[in-house]
Amino acid sequence: MPMTASSPSRSAGQCARCPARQKGICGAVTPATVEAVALRGHRVTYAQNKPFLDQGTHSDRIGIVVSGLAKAVHINEDGDEFVLGIQRAGDLVGDPFGVENAVSWEAATDVTVCWLSTASLDQLLTEYPDLQRAYLQALSQQMGEQQRWFASLRGRNTTERLALWLVDQALFGDRSAEGVVPLDLSRRDLASLLDMSTETLCRSLYHLVDKGAIEMLAPDCVGLADPDQLRRLAKCEPDQKLEPLTPDRKRATCAA
Repeated sequence: MPMTASSPSRSAGQCARCPARQKGICGAVTPATVEAVALRGHRVTYAQNKPFLDQGTHSDRIGIVVSGLAKAVHINEDGDEFVLGIQRAGDLVGDPFGVENAVSWEAATDVTVCWLSTASLDQLLTEYPDLQRAYLQALSQQMGEQQRWFASLRGRNTTERLALWLVDQALFGDRSAEGVVPLDLSRRDLASLLDMSTETLCRSLYHLVDKGAIEMLAPDCVGLADPDQLRRLAKCEPDQKLEPLTPDRKRATCAA
């Protein structure tokens, strides 16, 4: 099944149980605003790699990621695809103020999105000032994070870029914990995001293993064997503590 849809919510109950309720735009509004959004929104779940907004098509809706990962993809004149960014729970997808979608939006993993039409969003923004503030703040934050990420890639080689991404995931990833970083993205998507080939990505992973910074617990799971070494290889400042992989966590992860 490429996607499944749910009917619009009739109360804020579904939103109260939403994984994204405390994040992004949804985490900065009142219960009354949540209920208003719930009455106008509807959820759709997309299978991995399924496009849900095509580049160049008319922009008529805005989405909030409920769970999973979405990717912004630019397709050039030759048909080559480049992953520009990854959106997580609470993040916005789509371009409600543009004439057309500047990029294609696709499911990086199985992803659930809560959709609002641009007409509904415009009405809600007018009626609920707290939603307007939260919406503008979310857009500004996402733009700032994307700019920060692109700037951080400059001046780093492929191994350093991968090390930096692992540090970033260990600090801010939704599923990272106790020295373990899941590789939720496909190798192809991660390589594109880091501006390298899949072959170079694999070599860089094992270069970090050889340097003692990480340990491959599974093809889709990395353990932080030496967080300080990983930070040095990423060329980043030790301003936030990374948890190292513990023996108990390693046993639990490898047994899963």
